[in-house]
Amino acid sequence: MLRDLRISKVQDGVVVLSFDDDDAPKEPLTKAEAKVLSLAIGGDSDAVIARKRKCSARTGANLLRRAYAKLGTTSRAEASARLALMAASTHSTR
Repeated sequence: MLRDLRISKVQDGVVVLSFDDDDAPKEPLTKAEAKVLSLAIGGDSDAVIARKRKCSARTGANLLRRAYAKLGTTSRAEASARLALMAASTHSTR
C-alpha cells in the first residue's frame, strides 16, 4: 500500500510528491528482483517472466514478492507508482 506521501515542492504549477525518508526502502533490490519487477511493471505475466528469466514460475513469483516487500507495495500498479514517485523525488532534488 502506498503511504506517507508528502508534497516535496511545487514548481511551475507541478506538484511533486515524495515519500517520507523513513518510508524509503531500507534494503536495495537485488539484480534479479529488479529485473523481475521491471518485467512485471512492463506488463509481462508471471508465466512470461518465468520464461524470460529461465526460472520456475514460483521463483519468479518469490522474487516479485520480495521486491514488493522492499518497496512497501503489494501489486504491479503500486510498485510502478512507487518507483515513479521515487524517480520524481530524485530528479526534483538535483
